[in-house]
Amino acid sequence: LGQSYEIGVRLPSARSSPRDARRAFELQHAQVYGHSLEATDVELVHARVRASLETSVERPKSVRAKPLSPSAIAGQRSAVLDGRQPRLVRVIERSQLEPGMHWQGPAILQEYSATTLIPARWQASVTAGGHIVLRRA
Repeated sequence: LGQSYEIGVRLPSARSSPRDARRAFELQHAQVYGHSLEATDVELVHARVRASLETSVERPKSVRAKPLSPSAIAGQRSAVLDGRQPRLVRVIERSQLEPGMHWQGPAILQEYSATTLIPARWQASVTAGGHIVLRRA
């Protein structure tokens, strides 16, 4: 339990000095308690900072489309899609994909940490950065 004496203080500007912070605290303290603590030390207990930075966004590099390589196809697996009967679906190994590769669903994309279903009537492609993009075909 115990007692807490913290007072939230908003600094006047992003360029506030320690002296500005001290003055803002003294004003807030006087408003809350009716007096200031000009002759005593003040301890900064917690600081919350919000920062932002404007930056340009790099356009994604385009890659030449190429078909899925046979080495990326790990086999087939039975899967139930849309609540219908099981059907054989290609299984694609993520670690074997290269930028530009693309394929049509249905397919299962497997990797060490996730499994992704590419539904029928969807197309998957690999970006220059190795990301998978799904689009309706």
